[in-house]
Amino acid sequence: GGVLVTTMVPIFSYLFLFLGLKKSYKLSKYEIFGLFIGIISGLFLLNLNSFEELFGRFNVLFLLCAFIWALMSLCTHKTKGEHPLAVNFYVNFISFLLFTPLFLDSDSLFILEVDMKFWLNMFVVAFLSTVVGTSIYYYGIHILGSVRANSFILVTPVSALFTSFLILDEVPTLLTLIGCVLAIMAIYFMGKKGKA
Repeated sequence: GGVLVTTMVPIFSYLFLFLGLKKSYKLSKYEIFGLFIGIISGLFLLNLNSFEELFGRFNVLFLLCAFIWALMSLCTHKTKGEHPLAVNFYVNFISFLLFTPLFLDSDSLFILEVDMKFWLNMFVVAFLSTVVGTSIYYYGIHILGSVRANSFILVTPVSALFTSFLILDEVPTLLTLIGCVLAIMAIYFMGKKGKA
């Protein structure tokens, strides 16, 4: 999921531009080539055994998440008057309000009995990743624009594979490694805006 979603977000962002959702933006030949490499990278990272598996329920869920993330980043880029940290606060606050009923469910009360290791991991995921990481991300959207900032998300599949290998002992396949190399190449070409 971490590999597939983060590979597809920049591809969806560029596809939105290609389909004309932002009329003033013209794709350079480098960006088109990078988009092509990114699509190939996504196919390698999917690690499919059959074409039917492409539309399996988990892949569809992850593709939908990537689609919504790309759409959200294009929409938040339009909030020129708002500071990126304010946008991040509103997004997290609205998410908190939407998920609050789940926290109040009696099945969720086991969380009060968990150990310190759980809370340390929760701090890393909830605060460092969500608050700090997305604040940097929204600031990047503010400075670079949504499409170019989204191309840097392609670094995530490589770091996800590396950390899952170190922490979870997951061994990536050759296709996944090729997909990661292609993702890094896609970032380079998507970020290149001509000879400069």
